[in-house]
Order: sequence, then structure tokens, then C-alpha cells
Amino acid sequence: MNMRADLTNVVLELEPGSLLSLDAARGWAVRCESGQLWITEAGGTVDILLDAGRSHALRGAGKVLVEGRGHTRLRLLATAGGAQVLQRSLTYYGESF
Repeated sequence: MNMRADLTNVVLELEPGSLLSLDAARGWAVRCESGQLWITEAGGTVDILLDAGRSHALRGAGKVLVEGRGHTRLRLLATAGGAQVLQRSLTYYGESF
């Protein structure tokens, strides 16, 4: 995984089968730059599939799971207060950093 972060605009590349976990990610939006993302928010009623060029605002205060379907590039964009949330909420399951 490649990661570049300024804590308001984070770019990640997910390898096939890898999983990104965010805790208490309200205040962030996920944008699919390439590939397709599957997003599950704790307490949500439906999962979200994002194709390249699409975004989704994270609403819940619980866990969010983001899975790349194939090789995927995504961008996490902070809204008000989102940068502080990222520092304590980002966990990556896949190859080591």
C-alpha cells in the first residue's frame, strides 16, 4: 500500500483483498479514484459500492470498513474536524506500510 497524507486529504492504494478500517470517521468523505470500493458503515442499512469518480460522505460514529474490489485507489477527504479523527481511526489490513 502506498500512502501520502496531509491529514485532510489522504490518498491510499488498496491491493486486491485488502481492507481499510476506520473508527468514528464522521466528518470524512471517501472518493473512489480508480477501481471499485465496497463500504460498510456500522449501523447503516445498506452497503455502498463506489465506482471511480464517485464519493460517499461518512455519517456514522462507529466502525467503517472499506474494501477495494481489485486494485483500487481512494481518497479520504476531511470536512470540519475530520483531520483529528483520522489520527486515531485509521487501521489497514493487508501488506505492511
